[in-house]
Formats: sequence, structure tokens, C-alpha cells
Amino acid sequence: MDVDYVMRRNAVDFGVPLFMEPKCMAEKLPRPEGIPSEVRRWSDFIGGKPL
Repeated sequence: MDVDYVMRRNAVDFGVPLFMEPKCMAEKLPRPEGIPSEVRRWSDFIGGKPL
């Protein structure tokens, strides 16, 4: 099963907002340094462990 799908599905099931559009994220969560130039998968943040 796709780990990214599981992450999105869990966000829906538990009512956690998920920002998939970078422009939306920039408006809702402003950061002084802006939007990161690279996009990383969720599994990169959790060390590649399946959920």
C-alpha cells in the first residue's frame, strides 16, 4: 500500500487538515524563509517506516 495514500487517508479519518497546494500553505502558514524549494515525501520525515 502506498504510504502517501495512508497518510492522506489518516488525515481525513482523524480530521487533520492537510495542505497539498503550496500556495495555500504559504497563505495559511507564513514562514519568514518562504516555501521550501524541494518537496519531500512524508516517509522521508519519518525515516521511511511504513505506517
